[in-house]
Amino acid sequence: MDFNNLKFPFRYQLSAQEISTLKWLAYARGAHKASWGPRFTKATDMTPDEVVSCKSHYMGLAGEYVTAKLTGGFFDPMPTFLGDNDRADIRVGKTGKIACKTTKYNPPHLKLTSMKEVEDASHISLCLFQEPTVTVYWIRSKDYFMNNFYTHDYGYGTRYCLQ
Repeated sequence: MDFNNLKFPFRYQLSAQEISTLKWLAYARGAHKASWGPRFTKATDMTPDEVVSCKSHYMGLAGEYVTAKLTGGFFDPMPTFLGDNDRADIRVGKTGKIACKTTKYNPPHLKLTSMKEVEDASHISLCLFQEPTVTVYWIRSKDYFMNNFYTHDYGYGTRYCLQ
């Protein structure tokens, strides 16, 4: 699978409806993970940890959504209680599996906590989220990543990185 024919960076502006839907999905995916118990409350009742969890899920969903649009792939927005177990986020064709990583920091660079995050993937994408715009900076093969990553400790443990 080759994504070299795509033009990067690819910028996409989310509509109000897309933003609303992605935020709702992020709440469904993330609020319970902060407290590990079911909570059916309104957003104003969320704990600070739940708010952070929902924001990070929202960023991730936005990156997955736009990367799937760009590649013609499929991402499963369905919330699962225990998460995705680090499986690739997007399926493209019969063999393409993209692990999509999204950051709010500009310029973006990839930081993985564990290699398990890309174990299932054939490719990795890096996105920058600045609401309402999502920018897909690149999609690289896992082989490229494995041959070019470097490690760095930002003060909270070693990360596997790629510019």
